[in-house]
Amino acid sequence: MKRIEGIAPQRAGFFLRLFYRATVRITAKLTGTATLPEPVTVAALQPKLLWGTAGMEQALASSRSVPLPLKALASMAAARTIGCAYCMDIGPAVARRQGVSERQILELMDFETSTAFSGVERAAIRYSVAMCSTPAKIDDEVFAALRMHLTPAQIVELTTSIAWENYRARFNHALELEPQGFSEGAYCLLPGPVQSSIHASGV
Repeated sequence: MKRIEGIAPQRAGFFLRLFYRATVRITAKLTGTATLPEPVTVAALQPKLLWGTAGMEQALASSRSVPLPLKALASMAAARTIGCAYCMDIGPAVARRQGVSERQILELMDFETSTAFSGVERAAIRYSVAMCSTPAKIDDEVFAALRMHLTPAQIVELTTSIAWENYRARFNHALELEPQGFSEGAYCLLPGPVQSSIHASGV
C-alpha cells in the first residue's frame, strides 16, 4: 500500500491541472495508456522538485545519441535490480513502443546467455546492473566492454539514463507506489535481480 497520497486532479490548482493533462498525453505516447502516473501526483507535493524532475525527463527524452531500445533495456535492468514494482510495470510498456522485443523482455534475466541480445545490449545491461547494485561497483572489465561499442558522449547519456531510472525506482519503491496496470495483459518483469556473470556479487 502506498505510503503517501499525492495531489489528485480534482484537488490540483490550474497550472498543476495543465501539467497533469500534458503528462497524460506524454504517458499515452510512451506506453499506449492515457493514465496519470501516480509518482507525478506524489511529486506534486513539492512543486519545485516536480518542475525539476520534469526538466530532467525532457532533457533525457531529447537526448538521442543512444538508441532508444538500448536505453530501455538498461532502464528495465535497473528497475529490476532495485526491485521497483511500479517501474517493472511501466518499463516493459515503454520498452515495447521503443522497439524492444517481447522475447528480450521475457529473457532479460538471462541476458548473459540468451541469443536475443547483441554484444552492446549485454554490455549496457551488465553496466546497469553494476550501477544499480548495492554497493555500486563498476569493474574495469564491465566499463571496457561498454567502451568497445559506445563513444564517451554515448556513455554519458546511457549513464545518465540509468542513474535517472535508479532515482525513479528508489523513489517509487521507498513510497511503495503500486503498479497502475501499464503492462496488464502482457508480460511484465517480476521482482528479483538480473543476474550478471561479471557483477554477480551484491546483486
